[in-house]
Amino acid sequence: MDFLFLVDSDLALHPQTITHLVGLNKKIVSEVYWTKWEQNFPPLPQVWAGGQYRLHEVTSEKTLSPEQIALGQQIFLSKLHCPGVYKVGGLGACTLISKTALDSGISFSKVYNL
Repeated sequence: MDFLFLVDSDLALHPQTITHLVGLNKKIVSEVYWTKWEQNFPPLPQVWAGGQYRLHEVTSEKTLSPEQIALGQQIFLSKLHCPGVYKVGGLGACTLISKTALDSGISFSKVYNL
């Protein structure tokens, strides 16, 4: 086994999804899928910056104002709409984990973004 591929049962994948993810040469990588969590909400990604579902990046311990948070969310979500590979704090739904990552073991150390 070279990879473990985890995918939610309600996703319809492009036929080249696994080939694309393998070609990125990352230990752990996920496609970004957008979903409407509630009918009147805009589509949101199944990846996030940190915490339980924080959609803005935090660069210091300083408390952000609601306006700064809203701007940070806008920046983060806009970035995800552009094709690329981005570091995120959490992911799911469509994840490829390499044998290298699996063989490195499990750690219960503090996670940097929680």
